[in-house]
Parts: sequence; structure tokens; C-alpha cells
Amino acid sequence: MTDARIPLTAEDRVLVSTQLASRRSVANRFATIVAIATAVFLLKLVVSVRGGNGPALAGLGIAFVIAIGLLVWYFGYRLVSRITADLAAGEKRAITGKIEDISSTGNAYGETITYVTVGGEKFVTRGRFFDRCRGGEPVVLEILPRSRVAIRGRVLEAEGASI
Repeated sequence: MTDARIPLTAEDRVLVSTQLASRRSVANRFATIVAIATAVFLLKLVVSVRGGNGPALAGLGIAFVIAIGLLVWYFGYRLVSRITADLAAGEKRAITGKIEDISSTGNAYGETITYVTVGGEKFVTRGRFFDRCRGGEPVVLEILPRSRVAIRGRVLEAEGASI
């Protein structure tokens, strides 16, 4: 497996910006849904406060809000912040190797997310190119180093010429 760092082109910046906007939109939807559910839970908690249970229920409410906030960050905005950092850094990695594993799953927002493993490293992508791969193909992947998002791929022939 070979690995090289190269600057993002103008086309790459547009692609990454589009992916960032899409990911931010998904994170915002997730945060909104979770905020509504959390507000309902907290409202029910406030309504149920009677007598000496107030401090215990307030502590439970605070712990719940913190736990939910961490989940929203981890599953929503963490990837957004990493893609933003990659865009600001302005570089990508080109990795050459064979696809060791590839799997696709759908999420709750109707998107297909594909995970590609090359050289023992796992990358996430939404690129349609990867949906056509079956595994074992020699490829060149262009990935964002901080977020580990594969933005582009190209299959190589056995002799090393590109298709």
C-alpha cells in the first residue's frame, strides 16, 4: 500500500463542501429530533416533581441532557467538525491498495453509507463509485485525513494502468 499527501483541488473543495453541507443538514435534523424528544422528557420530569423528589429529578434531568448532548455530538456534529478541519487544512491523502472489505448500510435519512477498508484502514463514503466495488479490486482512494472520508476512488488494472 502506498500513501501520499496532496493539496485539495478546486473541484475537491466543491465536492467536500457539498458533502459537508449534506452532513451538516443530517446532523441538524438529528439534533432537532433529539431536542424535541428531550424537551418532552424534561417536561414530563418537571410535571412529575412532588415533594422531596425535586433535587433527585433535577439531577436526573441534568445527567440526561448531558448524555443526550454527547450522543448528538458523537453521532452528528463530530464528523461535521472533522470535515470542516480537513477543508481548512486543504489536503487529502491518496492511498493505493486492494479493497479488503466493503459494506453498505442505509441510515434513517434515506442515505446509503459505504465503509471501505484498504490497507487495514476503514473509511466512510457516500460515493457512488464504491457501490459498484465488490472487494479485492486494486484501487486508488483519495481520502480526507482527519475525517477519514473517501471522496474519490479509481480502480486499477492488474498491470497498474488506470481504467
